[in-house]
Amino acid sequence: PYKDKPKFHLTADSYNSADFGYRFSGSNRLEYKNGDQRAVVQIDAEGYSYQDGEVRVKLNADYSAQEVEFRNKNQDPVNLQQAAYMAILAVTLKDVSPFNA
Repeated sequence: PYKDKPKFHLTADSYNSADFGYRFSGSNRLEYKNGDQRAVVQIDAEGYSYQDGEVRVKLNADYSAQEVEFRNKNQDPVNLQQAAYMAILAVTLKDVSPFNA
């Protein structure tokens, strides 16, 4: 289980030089990258907004998908597990020091 923990970067320089990890780029905005894959989740009044290379998604406060916009013509099924995972991380850690500095 210790290998499955998310890696958070506290500075933009650390995040930019790494291949993998998360960072808060604003009080309600969490960024993720894994190699060339990028994703962002934003906490908003209605729930969460998630965006990656395939989709833009509005999630309700219970993490259910409210609205999905495909970013390309491919409308194959998309796994939204990363969206829910990032939303949970963002809302849980956004007020925890050192992330709220």
